Amino acid sequence: MKVNSIIEKKFPEGFGCREIAGKICIFNDEWKNVMVHLAEDGIPKEAGNSIGIEYLRGRGCPAVVPSDRGKLVVRHYYHGGIFRWLTGDFFWGVSRFLNELKILAKAHRAGIPVPEPVGLILSSISGGIYRGDLVTVYIKRSIDLLTYYRNLPVEASEQELREKRKIIDRLARRISDLHRSGLYHGDLQLKNLSIKKSEDGVEIFILDFDKAGRGDPDDIDKSGNNLIRLYRSFSKMCLSNPHISIYDPIRFIRSYAPEDKEFRKSIIRKVLRRRWRARLRLFKWKITLRLRGSSYAQAMS
Repeated sequence: MKVNSIIEKKFPEGFGCREIAGKICIFNDEWKNVMVHLAEDGIPKEAGNSIGIEYLRGRGCPAVVPSDRGKLVVRHYYHGGIFRWLTGDFFWGVSRFLNELKILAKAHRAGIPVPEPVGLILSSISGGIYRGDLVTVYIKRSIDLLTYYRNLPVEASEQELREKRKIIDRLARRISDLHRSGLYHGDLQLKNLSIKKSEDGVEIFILDFDKAGRGDPDDIDKSGNNLIRLYRSFSKMCLSNPHISIYDPIRFIRSYAPEDKEFRKSIIRKVLRRRWRARLRLFKWKITLRLRGSSYAQAMS
């Protein structure tokens, strides 16, 4: 059976697949021509080697590539964890790539604010080993929440504080929508959430669905674990920015489940039960900051 025949059973509805220049190109039907050109021309991996291409912060420095339909983000897949130096960008099979594509496609169809999925470009190495690149639509004039909080002045005005509370409220509602759709983020933290300001207000976007999963929309354990992971991200920010208060995650929980007091209590109980683990993580984080000579809220080069 050809590789295409195997993969065709796994990619989302509304997507097609072709072998191009020795690569497997999976594309959103509406973006077919753009993906074909991208597969033919090759995907940039290093900064400074192509005109008109920008690079974002993050693992592997995702490339922002111009196209005749607008800018696209091309993110190469890399392993994380302590063995990333060994495993690098080699993956067994294509499940991890296709899982993220399917979850993004489902979320986008459900109206969840995520980057529109354009496709995947996969390279078969040998023996079932693959490299992969995910292509999504670039969200213009947006910044991640980590950058937003880093830029929040220590002497923030009352207007800036009100804006921060509105962002927390909208963020909670978007995460709630995600969970009600039966989708659960694999690494919910400030850097994987983005905001875009406009005359109509502030929009929230949820990014990076690598390792995300699907499940029962009423799965309290999965939603709770997502919220606790975000709580930890807030806690790190509290180390160096006095306007990221201990009440921010509480405001978030209240907006996430405004009519479910028992659920809010259950999340707080879980947080309290894991206090010793959280304190250990924060202690390790403080040591890292001390050794690095910086603070979590400062801009990183």
